[in-house]
Amino acid sequence: MKFLFVTIAAISLISLLTVLLADTINGNVSITPNCGGQRTYAFYRTLEEKTAVEHMWRKAGFIPESWEEAPDSFKASGMMGFFCLRRMTRQELEQEHMLERTSVVTRGSSKAMNRT
Repeated sequence: MKFLFVTIAAISLISLLTVLLADTINGNVSITPNCGGQRTYAFYRTLEEKTAVEHMWRKAGFIPESWEEAPDSFKASGMMGFFCLRRMTRQELEQEHMLERTSVVTRGSSKAMNRT
């Protein structure tokens, strides 16, 4: 009887740990109340870095939903705050990249323009 109880308790504990670990890895666990599961966190140290971090993540296809002050444990390492980011939808991604225009220089075009 004691063996059966220990076996059931061990299986329950392993199952609980597996679910918690899987949810943490998949991003289903929410770390803060304002930023739910399935979100990405991007930390920054200064206000200048905040702008650069936001721009970089937008180019990668993420939209900041909120920004929060870093927890005290992170402030000790110099982190000021973090963004809560979600993936852009297809429409948002198309709109975002239509606003950004990249210039392309083809081979030989500069030679042709300098020939006057």
